[in-house]
Amino acid sequence: MKVTIFHSKMTVIIFIFLFVMPLFSDPFSRIEIGGREEVEKLIQEGKNFYREGKYYRALNKLLEAENLLEKLEVKDRTELTQKYSQIYLNLALTYYATNQMDKVQKNLQNLFAQNPDKTLNEIEYPLGFIKIFNKAKEEYAKAEERPEKIETEDEKQKKEEFKQKIQEDIDKEKVKKPDEKKARSFISFRLDGGMNYIDGGDINTHIKDHKRRISYYDKIEYYTGNSETNELHLVKNLKGEIIFNLSKNFGIGLGAEYFSGTGSGTFEINYTYSSYKNIRTPVYNLDLFGIFSEVYAFIPLKIGRFYLIGGAGYYSGKFDFYQEIKVNNKIVYTFDGLAKSYSIGLQGGLGIDIDISSILSFFIEGKYHILSFNNWKGNETSGISENEYHEGYLWYYEYHGFPNNYYSSYSFSERSPSDDDYRNIRKFEVNVSGPSLSIGLKINF
Repeated sequence: MKVTIFHSKMTVIIFIFLFVMPLFSDPFSRIEIGGREEVEKLIQEGKNFYREGKYYRALNKLLEAENLLEKLEVKDRTELTQKYSQIYLNLALTYYATNQMDKVQKNLQNLFAQNPDKTLNEIEYPLGFIKIFNKAKEEYAKAEERPEKIETEDEKQKKEEFKQKIQEDIDKEKVKKPDEKKARSFISFRLDGGMNYIDGGDINTHIKDHKRRISYYDKIEYYTGNSETNELHLVKNLKGEIIFNLSKNFGIGLGAEYFSGTGSGTFEINYTYSSYKNIRTPVYNLDLFGIFSEVYAFIPLKIGRFYLIGGAGYYSGKFDFYQEIKVNNKIVYTFDGLAKSYSIGLQGGLGIDIDISSILSFFIEGKYHILSFNNWKGNETSGISENEYHEGYLWYYEYHGFPNNYYSSYSFSERSPSDDDYRNIRKFEVNVSGPSLSIGLKINF
């Protein structure tokens, strides 16, 4: 009978070990794995909040990750060091963004205690943080070289009180929700260049009319006409701008920009039965400088941000032109003029920022400008032996010429030109409205 009872007890014990215990041990294992995944998730959420400028939310996620990691029994020392290193580094970086330097130092010391050889990729972090990191690392290394000091009971008690106070500060930090607006406000500087396609206004009207006039000579016996002058449409632009980021979604920009375009060519008339040759070589230069203000609306993306933009500016323009007239390769007449004008313009567009690091991004931007100048004033000198000088406003008009057609021209005068052969008299207009495309770099401070 006793033998039977003994065998029955042994059977129960074996059953428990083989079938019941695995039911309890496996859930514990799954709980530990789930906890480690939760730690990784909290760290990533903290990083994302930091990138979005939500620094205090980032701190809460990282502190939550630290507390959860302390409760887990992670046996892999390498994994544990890696997780703590991520948490302490990102805590230090986020405290730096909120100007809490004492907590920056504390977390850097915790980081070096876990990973004394930790280094940073300098392009991914603010310059000020890198300096603090390197100094803290140097101080930690020096401290490690000192002989270990034996703590007294009083020193141990003070150390425990200090740790308790730090924990209280951390607990307060979790429920503390100060204004995030100040923390995420920062200044950006943008520098970009590109091309604008402009209408050109009366500059191009004059070039087209002169081409039309020269083309008629091809229809006359014994004459040929040739034109190799291109219209002025493409201008280069260069821009610098400071942006005040009011939030992650809105910003205000103040900047300056410069536009420059040049056109040149030849108009040629030949008489086939003689050496007669009439050649005109015009050169046009257009330079614009402006100061402007813009409003940005940002839409955060995983790789950076998409944005809409709109604003206005005040611009000064300079238009200078020079032309030589040669007959049989001899200069017989020249025109040399310079005019200036001022105007207000509007602009709008869209673009995308692509983050290269936490402080540097690349962007591409498309815009449309609405800008026109029609109050030009200046002077010109014309002639060859006895120069003529004219000053005043720059006027546009159309004159009657060969072969019974009207062609555009312009000249300087204080008053509107008057001639029986002139029509459509008005002030000269240069329309620089049109689309633009530019690329550049943005630095966040």
